[in-house]
Amino acid sequence: VNGELLTIEDKKVLKIWGTHFERGYAHGFLLGDEIKELTVEYFINYVFGGNAPTYEYTRNYFLSHFSIEEKYQTEVEAMIAGIEDSGTSLYSSVLQRDLDATDVLMSNAITDFSAMNYAEDLDLGCSSISSWNSATEEDPTLSGEIVFTRFMDWSPHNTLLENHLLIVNFPAEEDELNWMSFIFPGIIGVLSGINEHNITAFMNVGNNDSVTNENNLHPIFLSMRNGLEQVDYDESGTTDNYDIAESIEDKNHLSDSIIHSISETAGIVIECNNAAGTSTRTDTQNTIIPADQIVATNHFRSLYNPVYCNRYQGISDSLNNNPNMTAQRSWNVLSSAAGLAHNIHAIQFIPSMNQVRWATASPGIPAYLSNQTVFDTEELFSYNTTNYDEQVDVESQVMNVFPNPFNTTTQISFSTVKHPAEESRIFIYNTKGQRIRSYSVSNNQSSIFWDGKDASGSAVSSGIYLCKSSSNSGIQSTKIMLIK
Repeated sequence: VNGELLTIEDKKVLKIWGTHFERGYAHGFLLGDEIKELTVEYFINYVFGGNAPTYEYTRNYFLSHFSIEEKYQTEVEAMIAGIEDSGTSLYSSVLQRDLDATDVLMSNAITDFSAMNYAEDLDLGCSSISSWNSATEEDPTLSGEIVFTRFMDWSPHNTLLENHLLIVNFPAEEDELNWMSFIFPGIIGVLSGINEHNITAFMNVGNNDSVTNENNLHPIFLSMRNGLEQVDYDESGTTDNYDIAESIEDKNHLSDSIIHSISETAGIVIECNNAAGTSTRTDTQNTIIPADQIVATNHFRSLYNPVYCNRYQGISDSLNNNPNMTAQRSWNVLSSAAGLAHNIHAIQFIPSMNQVRWATASPGIPAYLSNQTVFDTEELFSYNTTNYDEQVDVESQVMNVFPNPFNTTTQISFSTVKHPAEESRIFIYNTKGQRIRSYSVSNNQSSIFWDGKDASGSAVSSGIYLCKSSSNSGIQSTKIMLIK
């Protein structure tokens, strides 16, 4: 099984590697129960109200009107095989048959079907803001670099609240990139995604679902995945956020979508509608938002004439009152102007710091008011999948810290029995989950010394710190106590 299911703080992280078949099989084998629960309890019983005839009618519509790439067909067929091999029953009492690959693919088209209004209380919202250059240059931490914050607002069904998932893909295909998706079990497409080149694709539902062409449709989640996963989708010679724009424009969608994408230097918003096609807007087209910032809510602004949106207006008022942005203010602006009770994912990404903050909702508590887990994207993308075929003895990995507690300097030693000369990295975090120091350990190096200072050279305060080593053999961690 080419996969590993981790729990980091209270967040589930699934890492899968290999071909589309291998990744699909691992996804199904490791999360069989959860995939079935999401498909049955949320998609069939909630979105379709447990109405088997309506569901089967939509399934036939999907089979006759949607065109899915062979690689995704292969991936979900392997997922079904993985679920079966895990011992999870695929039988649905509502449908009176086993779930199959088409059912999984249909769940990846949930936003495409949202216009059909099967669930009256199904609310698919979202809002996001990206700021860079002049907007962030006065913040000493960002110094002009980009910060992106996104609130994903869906009806908080218990099945979703119990199954938040971060999936990290390590493709074996040479024309594909590593990428991650903040999503739910069984969804292979992208709702909120980032690739290894720090390109993002975050989807909001639009406010005009006019449909004139129902032929050769493509799920918006899979179109976004194409842009994130494929190397240089638009063949421009550069991997950037316009690969996302091209992947959206390249397909015909039932969903009315507003996709916020950033690179390391700027943000764009791609607006997509079946009747009107695709339009990409930049900050140069802003009317009420200051320069070097761009905002997306659930209302078209270039594809159709803008209509009033209280969240967009609230964000605009805040930015015009003070255009200077910090990471914390970006989160605060969205919280005050666009924080909703049904916010189930809150995500902030700062590419220059290799940092992603992710908060998830629980019953009665929206995500933006919940505890944030801080991830290092270098760590998330750090696995060397070429060595996964080897049976590495992780237990043989040893990391020692001496003295501990320490006052001025401590020695951190790292070694492995199976791979005694492999390269590794050592990270030190404070109790807030912020990475304050990192070291690269060369092949011939067996230890490093930490002097109780952060990356800027400033002495840190007394307290407990987490030391984590990351290598091909796995990840080990230990606590260090600094006493002054």
